[in-house]
Amino acid sequence: MCTNSNLHGGAEIVGRALNTRQETGCHECCLTDECNGRLCRHEKPSACIDSETVDCALLNSLLNLCSDVDHAKTICPKYCGLCNLVDGNWADWSSWTQCDVTCEHGTQLRTRTCTNPAPKNGGADCVGSANQTIVCVRKLCPGLATRRRNCSNPKPERFGDHCFGDPFESMICMHRPCADGGWSTWSSWSVCEGGQVERNRSCNNPEPSLFGRQCLGAVMQTKPCSGGLVYFNAHGHSVYQKHYLTFPTVVDNVGHGYHSNNGSFVAPFEGNYFFSAQICTSNGQTADVQLRHVLSSGTERAIAGNRAHGSGDYDCATASAPVLLRTGEQARVYTSAADTIPLFDDPTTFWTSFSGVLVE
Repeated sequence: MCTNSNLHGGAEIVGRALNTRQETGCHECCLTDECNGRLCRHEKPSACIDSETVDCALLNSLLNLCSDVDHAKTICPKYCGLCNLVDGNWADWSSWTQCDVTCEHGTQLRTRTCTNPAPKNGGADCVGSANQTIVCVRKLCPGLATRRRNCSNPKPERFGDHCFGDPFESMICMHRPCADGGWSTWSSWSVCEGGQVERNRSCNNPEPSLFGRQCLGAVMQTKPCSGGLVYFNAHGHSVYQKHYLTFPTVVDNVGHGYHSNNGSFVAPFEGNYFFSAQICTSNGQTADVQLRHVLSSGTERAIAGNRAHGSGDYDCATASAPVLLRTGEQARVYTSAADTIPLFDDPTTFWTSFSGVLVE
């Protein structure tokens, strides 16, 4: 069933539990309720929909989220009134220009524009450079070797004839003997763009001579990056080390902080995070859920907790809290259920889940 969330400024239920304030129903309307529930688990990125993994009103109340446009537009765009904001995005790179020299080494250039789309309505400009250059290597430039001779073996005397021919001779030469090329050191990693960073190196240590071999291997290396964005959403459950839950079905894991093998989130950056965990029980079973902050020393402390009573068919309990994590510190989900109390999972309504986001 399709419903509208309250816009920023109109919410009057700040602090209410996430599963009460926000409905998890379908955002794609059709003739019957939940007719396309599976489709709605993965909304189109272009849709202006607040993340169901966080409580936007609570985040704004505690951390003034809507004033931080960079984070608000990815987490709570509808609540914060940012649906018309458009961030700039780079168009494709142009083709490389021709090498600007015919021998030795020169440069090649390619360009791009921030027009795919262009920023508007206060959206961010593209990050990174509009130009990129690489070193191009051509054959060595030839030189000129010259030798001279003197008319002194012997010198002409009295009426003797002067020497015939030129006093000097020239020939084209190479600057150094044959040598294979060698790589320079790698450049620094670039800024994060499009989910990856890159670095380059040049075949100029030394440059290959006219008949020397070029360097083997890649001129460029890339690796994934998150650009400061970190969020995850996982569900399903299994028990790890008796009282900790793992969530094997990972929907999102931007920043690669969540580890499904043991259910822990390890902070890739220091910052303020917001976490939410939910467990569901049935048939009158009671179980507690806790969010725990694991310090670098290994000490654990509870930061939020709740209890599910399993009244009726099922009952769910949600624990949510903001917490400052330093790099390498963890957040985990603890439960009293252990192996003795079955937890309830229904993929069409409620499930046991764990989610989190880097707020600032």
